[in-house]
Amino acid sequence: MARKVTRKKSATGAEDLSVIHPDRTIIIAGRDVVMREYGFFESLELLPLLEPILVDLEEQAKTNAPWPGIEAVPSFLGNHFSVLVHPIAKAASVDMEWMRGLGADDGYELVWWWWIVNGPFCKRCAEKRLLTAQAIAEQARKRDAGQTPSTTSSPPVTAP
Repeated sequence: MARKVTRKKSATGAEDLSVIHPDRTIIIAGRDVVMREYGFFESLELLPLLEPILVDLEEQAKTNAPWPGIEAVPSFLGNHFSVLVHPIAKAASVDMEWMRGLGADDGYELVWWWWIVNGPFCKRCAEKRLLTAQAIAEQARKRDAGQTPSTTSSPPVTAP
């Protein structure tokens, strides 16, 4: 039986705002950086670049593996270092050369904030891809099974 769950509201509403507007202002290497969530058209532009990350997340979803927690972000995203520079620079509106000059601590900080702000976008994309693939597979299975034959009619009743 389902039951209604009442969510406690935060006193300031800040928690709700962070879901609607996840952008964060952070200080990286002494510079104020605004890490933004991608807009629609930006996301379309970046999806091909993010493909390897989405494939990994999709594979994790298939096996019900947990979503990478903050402690796993560096190793998870480290597998995709070559594709991360442009998407992070775009989200933070910073020059890629500035990013390449960051020290390890500042670099990790930048990557963590990118993941905090844009990781949910990547997860949603991977989940949608998985659901779409499952729906297509189900349609193909039904199509390949063919139409279920109906039962034959009763024989006609004839009087002797």
